[in-house]
Amino acid sequence: MKNKELGILNIALVYVGTIMGAGFASGREIWQFFGVFGNKGYIGVGFVGLLFIVIGIMTSRIARKLSTNDMGKVIVPSGNKLLISMVGYFMALMLFSVLVTMSAAGGALFHQQFGGSRILGGFIIVFLVILTVIGGFDRVSRVFGLIMPILVCVIIAISVIVIFSELPVEAAVTVIKPSPLAPNWYIAALLYISYNVLAIIPIVSTASIYAKSQKQATFGVALGGLFLGFLAFLLISAMLTKPYFSQSMDLPMLGFTNYLPGIFSSVYTFVLIFAIYASATSNYYGFTTMLKNGPRKKLLIIVIAIIGFIFGLVGFTNVVAYMFPIEGFLGFGIILMLVTNYFKTHRNNKEKKMIAHGFRDFPGCDRKKYPDKIRRVTAGAGGEALLILGSDKTVLMDCGMAYCADDMICNIKKILTAENRKLDMIFLSHTHYDHIGGLPYVLKQWPEAIVYGAEYCNRVFASKGAKSKMAELGKVAWRKYKNHGNDEILIDGLRIDQTLAEFDRVCLGEESIVAIETKGHTDCSMTYVLEPDGIMFASESTGVLESSDFMHIPILKSYQDSMNALRKCKVYPIKHLVSPHFGFVPDFFIDDYWKLFIESAEEKKNYLYQLFINKLSYDEILEDYLKKYWNSAREAEQPKEAFQENAKNTIKAILKDF
Repeated sequence: MKNKELGILNIALVYVGTIMGAGFASGREIWQFFGVFGNKGYIGVGFVGLLFIVIGIMTSRIARKLSTNDMGKVIVPSGNKLLISMVGYFMALMLFSVLVTMSAAGGALFHQQFGGSRILGGFIIVFLVILTVIGGFDRVSRVFGLIMPILVCVIIAISVIVIFSELPVEAAVTVIKPSPLAPNWYIAALLYISYNVLAIIPIVSTASIYAKSQKQATFGVALGGLFLGFLAFLLISAMLTKPYFSQSMDLPMLGFTNYLPGIFSSVYTFVLIFAIYASATSNYYGFTTMLKNGPRKKLLIIVIAIIGFIFGLVGFTNVVAYMFPIEGFLGFGIILMLVTNYFKTHRNNKEKKMIAHGFRDFPGCDRKKYPDKIRRVTAGAGGEALLILGSDKTVLMDCGMAYCADDMICNIKKILTAENRKLDMIFLSHTHYDHIGGLPYVLKQWPEAIVYGAEYCNRVFASKGAKSKMAELGKVAWRKYKNHGNDEILIDGLRIDQTLAEFDRVCLGEESIVAIETKGHTDCSMTYVLEPDGIMFASESTGVLESSDFMHIPILKSYQDSMNALRKCKVYPIKHLVSPHFGFVPDFFIDDYWKLFIESAEEKKNYLYQLFINKLSYDEILEDYLKKYWNSAREAEQPKEAFQENAKNTIKAILKDF
């Protein structure tokens, strides 16, 4: 999805296009909900502009946090599948009603301006919507990027010209009265934002998922909300110059252009056509996100759009006066659930951010689900082990901890037996006990397997002190997670048969594994890429993902080396990414993964440096570090002794570099 990433302005324009339909651009909605209240309408406009920003940002952050544009999941805080499904279908129905509205608006415009058939006008709008929506969100966002700047500029220009023009004095020829369903400015303002939230949620959620980062998504949505508030302010100011005229017109701003030179009327007519098309497109796209992907989806998009066109023949004025307020009342419940879900998904307590053994999954994305040629053989908490079935050779990627080695070996044997294979190779990401603890046990079963790793691994395996520390931490893990049997840890047999250097390639048949030196976590840390599949098995030097907005930064040797490792991994062309101790990273999150590492590393560096300049002793810094980062959720994945050992090295490494 890299080619679909949206920046701040792209997101803002998509947001504006979602709201700026015929009702908005023609002035009909702004007059109906704000202008009829005179100067009090300005208060309502300001209030709604603020809510556009706040609700838009909430929606964006929920979508990014949960990694979904599923309307039910974005709205419903309980996680109840039935309620999520019901809300999703309700939202889809409301979005479908917008297509009905815009079809009616197209008919009204063609009839008012050209004296043409309402049926023809509505059909043209629906036809254009079908062509765009069938192309998916990529086409929708491209179209908005092209037409929305023009629409915004024209609306601003016409509004300013009307405000500062000397128009004929009008007589009170009609009665100005609000809709009986929106009798005062504050109810009208709440209803206006309430029915618009039905359009905001699906399109803002999707745009935010495609955003380059959370920051870009937030600023983009805020800018879009600011645009909408500013445009509403200009429109109400223009229409209040002739309030009785505005009340009498179906499309007030279009009517104002009749007082201006002829070119303005023509230009605004086309602006309204595009505004109708833009709103119908964005809302109908939101509706189609509820349709299941498959060969019949395009046919369903066409058939349902035609049904919307038929319903649109009821007339535009009736829709704005009655359907919109009714949808607004229904939307109050949606807003309440959305706000509740926002606070539920954005707890500040990091421990609450991490669920199920210290990790937060991306809903809808199974981090333990790999392509068929990769099998997870992990048998216990704390260390991962993956079996790669190449076309000729079979590879074990890391070996997990010693306490669960026997169970891991059983998992491997089941797969090898079923596939009629043997274990040919073992690749080590680095020499920490939770990655190589099972290696001696595996080699007892498959002594002919070739072990690959960095050259520095040999120095570690030759060190009595290093092996003693492996055995010590291995026993701690054994007692913590297994708590029975013999906790003697095998360390004899640790070996490297073939050392790997930068970009060495090992053939598995049609596939190969490419090695990338990524020091920082350790001096022996390696990243591997399975080609041609483009699957990168990242090392801990570039972080350990824990949630969509939190990454653990285990820099134990060198901050600068870790940054160098990041640069290498980021520029290497990959299709998929596996994060250590986490699993399969959603493809759309890969670029954010690297950005999150930089942000998290910078945060940890500044945190430690601040403690240092505050003249805390090393022991005091360690105590503060443990208080900040250690919690019961992390304890489910790592003994405190191991975490504390890593914490000491992290503090030393970062303070040494800075």
